Amino acid sequence: MPYEIVSGLKPTLSLLKVFGAKAYLFNNLHKKDLGPRGIVGYHMGISPDSKGWVFWIPEKGNFFMKSASVKFDENTFYHVPKDQILSSIQVSDLMDSSMVKEIKMQDLLICSWNTQSNLCDVIPTSLKEVSLLPDKELWEKAINDEINSMVEEEVFELTDLSTALQTQKVSNILSSKWVFAKKTAPLCYKAHLVAWGFRQTRGINFEETIAPTLNFGALWLLISMAISNNWMIKTFDVKVAFLHSIINIPVFIWPPQGMAIDCGKVLKLKKALYGTKQAARCWWKHLTKILQDIRFQPNKEDLSTYTFNSNIGSVILWIHVDNGAITCSSNDLLLTICDHLNRALKIKWVEEINGLVGLEIAQRPKGLLIS
Repeated sequence: MPYEIVSGLKPTLSLLKVFGAKAYLFNNLHKKDLGPRGIVGYHMGISPDSKGWVFWIPEKGNFFMKSASVKFDENTFYHVPKDQILSSIQVSDLMDSSMVKEIKMQDLLICSWNTQSNLCDVIPTSLKEVSLLPDKELWEKAINDEINSMVEEEVFELTDLSTALQTQKVSNILSSKWVFAKKTAPLCYKAHLVAWGFRQTRGINFEETIAPTLNFGALWLLISMAISNNWMIKTFDVKVAFLHSIINIPVFIWPPQGMAIDCGKVLKLKKALYGTKQAARCWWKHLTKILQDIRFQPNKEDLSTYTFNSNIGSVILWIHVDNGAITCSSNDLLLTICDHLNRALKIKWVEEINGLVGLEIAQRPKGLLIS
């Protein structure tokens, strides 16, 4: 091949895909909600500045997106019925060919990427991509907030690489990356430093990993009881949840991109960083202890649900990772419980249940519509 003759290198052909082919773009972030995990797009070419491809997203109009987490269907293409095409052509739309300038597809893509509304919908996959976005200041604030939270919660301590190598091999020291997400209701930019936990080895830098999983039955019960008895419901989001919980075995990570650390140093985790295999379990045990200290009891049949009973009233609390809901027969008792939790954790409270774990919940005259 000419490229190989000139450069002496074999070209990488894995990125070559059929132009215009249908593709499914997957959201590979660590999402907690149950929203769509992918979107349909059509292949427009190879991304010039990052790994992956460029796709046209029909359902979003004149919108182009870059992604590397993709499944191609190279036998399917975008189809517009012929009669629809013909009916859309107007004589006034026709122009003298001498007045038409040649426009390359790349120019069209660049024009679309530079549209502010489109770029503000992009979720970056690296610090480099953050620097190219019009809302980069909001992403940078999210990164700084996360770093400040890690310092405040004493998530890690600096240690010499030589010290880490006395107990673990170089291959056991984990890399990490920044993972970004954006909530829309309300608008919130998030950045999490995530360890490459898939490289952990049982018995060396992790042991048990079991933690409660999502149980909608318990959530339906909580909502039903609240509606039937006219109890107040609050939903909540625990900020930097995993960073509150102590890790139970030494884990070392390399300094992440964007964090200035002296040469020859690594980070020794003191708290359960996102991505580590034991993070969910460490957080669950930490939360359970906090709740038991204020007399909550875990449900034996469903460990994601906790109850509190006293002469003042009854409380039901349901949680999935760091999102949850709480209802109580007494508004005063509910406020007291919320105050106790605020002292132990950083919590954002919302007095509505729409948007909880990705659910759309609408109030209706005869109850709630959940979808």
